Amino acid sequence: MSRCPAIDELEKALSGATPDEAMLGHIETCPRCRVRARRVRENQVMLARLGRGNVRAEPGGSAAAMLTKSPGLAGYDVQGELHRGGQGVVYRAFQRATKRTVAIKVLLRGAFATSRQRHRFEREIEIVARLRHPNIVSIFESGESPDGSHYYVMEYVDGQPLDAYLERVRAAGAPLGDRLRLFCKICDAVSYAHQCGIIHRDLKPANILIDAAGEPHVLDFGLAKAVGEELDPLSANMTRTGDFLGTFSYAAPEQLRGASGLIDTRTDVYAIGVMLFEAVTGQFPYSVAGSLSAILHNISEVEPRRPSDIAAGIDDDLSTIILKALAKSRDRRYQSAAALRRDLVAFLSGEPIDAKRDSHWYMLRKTARRYRTPLAIGAGFLMLATGFAITMAVLARSRAQERDRAIVAERAVGQRAAELAAALSESRLERGRSLGSTGNVAAAEPLIWGEFLAPPGDIGAPDVIEPSRQVARRAAYWALWELYAAAPCVRTWSAQMSGRTWSALSGDGRVVLAFDAGGRWRRWNTASAAAIDHGELPPFEPLSVHVDQSGDRVVLLDSGRRLYCWDAGRPAMLTELRFPRRMLDVGSRAVTSVGLSSDGRLLAVVVNSRGVSVWRLPDPGDLPDAPELKQVAALHEAPELITTIAFNADSTRLIRGLLGGGVDLFDLSAISSGATPIDARLLWSAVGHRAHVRGTRFTTDNSLLATSGADGDDMVRVWDARTGIPLHTLAGHSGFVNTVEFRADGRQVISCGFDKTVRVWDPLAGRLLATLPGHADAVARVCYLPGTPLLASLDLNHTVKLWDTRLGGPCQQRRLIDGTLLSLCFSPDSRTLYVGCEDGAIRVLNVSDASQRAVWSGHTEPVSSLAISADGRWLASAGYDRTARVWDPSAGTPGLCRHVFDGHDDRVIDVAIQPDGRTFASSSDDGAVRVWDLESAGRLLELRGPQDFRRRPSVAYHPDGRLLAACEGRTDLALWSLDSGERVAVLTGHAGQVRCLAYSPDGRVLASAGDDATIRLWDGRSGAPVGELERDRDDVFSLAFSPDSIILASTGRGRHVKLWDVTTRKCLATLSGPTRTLFGVAFSPDGRSLAACGAEGDLFLWDLTYCDYYIAGNLDYWLSRPGTAHLAPSAATDLRAWAAAVLARPWPRISWSAP
Repeated sequence: MSRCPAIDELEKALSGATPDEAMLGHIETCPRCRVRARRVRENQVMLARLGRGNVRAEPGGSAAAMLTKSPGLAGYDVQGELHRGGQGVVYRAFQRATKRTVAIKVLLRGAFATSRQRHRFEREIEIVARLRHPNIVSIFESGESPDGSHYYVMEYVDGQPLDAYLERVRAAGAPLGDRLRLFCKICDAVSYAHQCGIIHRDLKPANILIDAAGEPHVLDFGLAKAVGEELDPLSANMTRTGDFLGTFSYAAPEQLRGASGLIDTRTDVYAIGVMLFEAVTGQFPYSVAGSLSAILHNISEVEPRRPSDIAAGIDDDLSTIILKALAKSRDRRYQSAAALRRDLVAFLSGEPIDAKRDSHWYMLRKTARRYRTPLAIGAGFLMLATGFAITMAVLARSRAQERDRAIVAERAVGQRAAELAAALSESRLERGRSLGSTGNVAAAEPLIWGEFLAPPGDIGAPDVIEPSRQVARRAAYWALWELYAAAPCVRTWSAQMSGRTWSALSGDGRVVLAFDAGGRWRRWNTASAAAIDHGELPPFEPLSVHVDQSGDRVVLLDSGRRLYCWDAGRPAMLTELRFPRRMLDVGSRAVTSVGLSSDGRLLAVVVNSRGVSVWRLPDPGDLPDAPELKQVAALHEAPELITTIAFNADSTRLIRGLLGGGVDLFDLSAISSGATPIDARLLWSAVGHRAHVRGTRFTTDNSLLATSGADGDDMVRVWDARTGIPLHTLAGHSGFVNTVEFRADGRQVISCGFDKTVRVWDPLAGRLLATLPGHADAVARVCYLPGTPLLASLDLNHTVKLWDTRLGGPCQQRRLIDGTLLSLCFSPDSRTLYVGCEDGAIRVLNVSDASQRAVWSGHTEPVSSLAISADGRWLASAGYDRTARVWDPSAGTPGLCRHVFDGHDDRVIDVAIQPDGRTFASSSDDGAVRVWDLESAGRLLELRGPQDFRRRPSVAYHPDGRLLAACEGRTDLALWSLDSGERVAVLTGHAGQVRCLAYSPDGRVLASAGDDATIRLWDGRSGAPVGELERDRDDVFSLAFSPDSIILASTGRGRHVKLWDVTTRKCLATLSGPTRTLFGVAFSPDGRSLAACGAEGDLFLWDLTYCDYYIAGNLDYWLSRPGTAHLAPSAATDLRAWAAAVLARPWPRISWSAP
């Protein structure tokens, strides 16, 4: 044979009964064909094994025996066949009771199905029934049809398969980001299934439907595997080693090998990776054409192509994410669908991705392994050469030189290590701030607290315990300040017990109660996290825990559907509640849920999900010897399954929520101590939710009712509780809404749910007031704490958070005039604020409540600048009316104007007072800076710069009073000696108009900024350039230093205030609130407040110590978290001392109107 055979010829020759001798001879002499033949034989062995797994027939009949006609099910109108597969047939049907369209899956072969087929079908029902997720198709019911066919009813999704949907949106030109966000939701659903112990094993486009709203729905868990299933003898034969289950094109390498023991969550990650590759490029990651052997080889051995090499415009980070999901080795893939989702979210947010972290090292290691022999030789030669060079160096240099070199090297290494640590810390903080700004507080908190508790480098002076003043902690402190200003969490603590835990809040929210599987229990004060008491009961596993208003009585429903009562008065005793046998007949009737009245005296019991009866509970003293419970009321049977049951505050009303979204309200006011139970009167019945009702709550006066929904109806609805008329629909949650709760006055309602947030609503106006993110798990319960502005929330991970519900937080706002506010300054005692206004007036305000004390008139045009002397004796003002004025603040209302300075020929833009109070300077658009004597009002100096540019927007005194800084021309600054009247330095570097100057109080730094959106720092005496802050995006109109010279505040066209660390030159925080341009900013002399003013007459005041209360309240929780063990005990002690001092202060006040 003169040529190498094609792969199909090779396969045919090696698989035939009579081998081709010429072909075999060629293979023996051709190295390339020997390798190809070896691979073909390996694939044939694999195919044989796979074939045995795939084609094994089920006993029990032929295809003719399969079910081919529509099932006849009571209550359903079958409308047609949707899909027919290897295991069952799916029909579309209409459920008459709920008036909704559903899908019904019926087992093939009907009553003639084998036991193995029935077991696999029942197993699929069991698996899907475990899963309750908005993006996973839900099961409604299952059973056996009259003809013996097994079936189950599930949610109907009117949508397209994933591949068809992606082809349509690609053709429509939809942006790539929309497709990636769709895969984030798919990853979220698959991750939820993994957390429930389910591996899908057959993820492919056909098993993911996209509805009309663009929401994905994962279905067909027929091949799913439960974690630990191989230990179950009933399931041992469902998936044998060597079987292949799935679809070749989307199967992971370990699936093709038939190694069921290697299939885990990473197998599903691989399938998502294939679909993601296809969604981005429109192609498979490797060829799926040709012979089956070639396809299997491609999947198992060939590395996928880089997506960016196939389609233009694909980012390198996105290619890295996809290739990590498609790694042949399971250990190189994402370890979970949640990890893949995190990187997709990070990519969409422009953040660093985890997949990048070790890729270079991995490639280096692979290269080293491939060329290990040449590298070993090269390394040996290099070691010999290095040893020879070192020996020569040792011989050539003296011992002193060696010592000096070692010292220099050690210092360089230490400096480099410090630089790397600082860079890593900065990266983590920036990532935390970015996550926090997008609402992902749960992910941001660990990053920021990690840097706060373990900062790189020295923290500063040992006697400074305030984190805001510690050099290394300053950035993390302000990152936390920024985070908690947006998410006002007062305290976080954990109610986790040892082992599996069940936790609950009391009705009034004051008490948190937790049990573990060993029977141990503990109660805490919710607000302080202090333990109230604890004890031990016999071991049990409750399905649900119900606590009364005070937290002193608890009713528990266990896994055996038995009810128990526990009272704080008898903490070591758990009493089983006894019902008349006519009420509970084991085997036919079962308690499915309960509701406990707020006083703990009435118990509503739901039996078989439809019947409700109300029973009176014994007093605590009678409980151990209590007879059978006494029934006091009964409700007529519900037309569908009951999903929730609850009393109102005075137990005169009972509300029940239904599976179909209905709400029924019953009157219990006729309950008496008599022997005959009443029939509760139905007051009204209404349907408001599209799916089952999950939570209900009344206002204390029974005027309003709030309900929450689930299963795609993730909304809160507010009702008129007297008439049943719906008032508002509150939409905002992105998952099941677990519970709702009214504030005592009924003016706020809170909700929580699976989206891990707490939301505060105005139930009367029907609008969202605040969103409180921060929980890392679904929030199960929320409650207002009586007599406080706090609410408590408890999540499924037993984490308790307390929230400040007062709106406004550290920022307070007041509108002074319908115009512009141009300037402002504080009095030396920080109690008074002076504001220069567009109408020519100076308004004098009390800082405590923003009340207006006086209005000083004098200027006839806008007041552009204000300055006050250090002793508070003089206040200087500049006006567009070409005058500067000096006022006596002690004169009170209306204020006494001592002097009018009218020597300028154009608008006066800025004024500054000498620190010793003897002179003041004014700058004008006439090109001059004039220095005046405050006592005599005489002009002392006139300073002029270039004649070709007249603007002088700003002027500032050095703190020693001997230098004056002023704008010079358009882009320069000048330093003038007040002793000689001469210009001593010209500072250049800005690329646009310089608008503002400010000296640090210690005189070491001069800051300047303007229209080039750049803030430059100069040496305060020589004017030498010191550095430049991170470039802002907008023009800067005003600068102010904090009293300790640590922080520089800037504001301008960007409609926010930025705080800068003068030492590191990094942005510490961005203070939000304003919506228009800001023209003035000032720190209070005590450093506790920051004020800003601007367009539309709005004045803003930030309490810079406000969030200390939140940081201090959360400190203990984060100190107790893993990873803080390396914190020095002295550092932890100092932080706790600071927190104790903060928490001992009065609660932060909000006295202005909220923005």
